[in-house]
Amino acid sequence: MKLKRNVNGSYTIRSKAEAEEALRLLEEIEEEISPKMIQATELKKAATAYAVDKKLDVIQLDGCYYRQINRSTRFWVGTDADIPAGIAKVKSLQSLVKGKKAKGRPLWQFITKRVPDSDRINEAIGMGWIEESEIQDAFVEKPQRPFLQRFAGDVDAG
Repeated sequence: MKLKRNVNGSYTIRSKAEAEEALRLLEEIEEEISPKMIQATELKKAATAYAVDKKLDVIQLDGCYYRQINRSTRFWVGTDADIPAGIAKVKSLQSLVKGKKAKGRPLWQFITKRVPDSDRINEAIGMGWIEESEIQDAFVEKPQRPFLQRFAGDVDAG
């Protein structure tokens, strides 16, 4: 049995036998491409490591380029248990707001919903219940692993 491709490139399965055939073909294709996908991943990791090591922001190829992207994860450290290992000078928000009140209740209860609530923290600062400088040590910006992202065209093309 040969599965027929629709004009738009999709397939329509009308029987269990066709579904079985489709899955057999899928298995064959995945067996062929899986090693290449692993190789592609490892090649990109190696090129990324090189770009990071050599501080290359862009690698231009014919018709496309790869740009090194660096991002950070930003979050409030709620309790002492939330402090990430390896980040210096971090204090928990809970310890920094201890004893402070907001609307007649502990500030910690006002600014958290089991985790710190950025909107409530900003409101507490805006209302003058706490100064940003008093709690800034509980805010963390943790860099993510750099990666290369592919773009079409030339880097100078604007």
